[in-house]
Amino acid sequence: MRALVVYHSKSGNTGKAAHDISEELECFVHVDIEKIDVERYHPFLFGTLRAFKDMFSSEEFPLTGLSYDPIKYDFLVVGSPVWGNSCTPPIRYYLSDLEEYSSRAAFFTTQSGKPTYDAIKKMEELFGMEADAKLAIKKGDIDKGEYFNDIKNFVSELLGMEH
Repeated sequence: MRALVVYHSKSGNTGKAAHDISEELECFVHVDIEKIDVERYHPFLFGTLRAFKDMFSSEEFPLTGLSYDPIKYDFLVVGSPVWGNSCTPPIRYYLSDLEEYSSRAAFFTTQSGKPTYDAIKKMEELFGMEADAKLAIKKGDIDKGEYFNDIKNFVSELLGMEH
């Protein structure tokens, strides 16, 4: 069995969570991990302004440099920071291109404030089906390392195991 963890992270919080989720998944299945890196969000100030503009635009841009084909995996885990109460534009475009994926999927988000599942609902809409597991993580919990039980439950739920 194989799992693919795909994430977009600008500040590093979602990347940290993605790697921690990958480590937990690796106890049960082979895991590949892939970061969606968006050149248009570099350098810092101009990239930040471009990212802010993209939040409110329906303009699509190509996601380049992706190495793994999600269709070849039994489990797909997609992570996004919450921008404007939704997933990031790169995750939006990635999910909207997955029409053929039909195996188990899980979504997670990271955010500064109180975790909500609004962005995950948007991810499910884009994906076209409900996720098998969902996790909304507060940035402060990442900083303190206080989310490992949540990750264990998330992975168990994705794999269909008892908690």
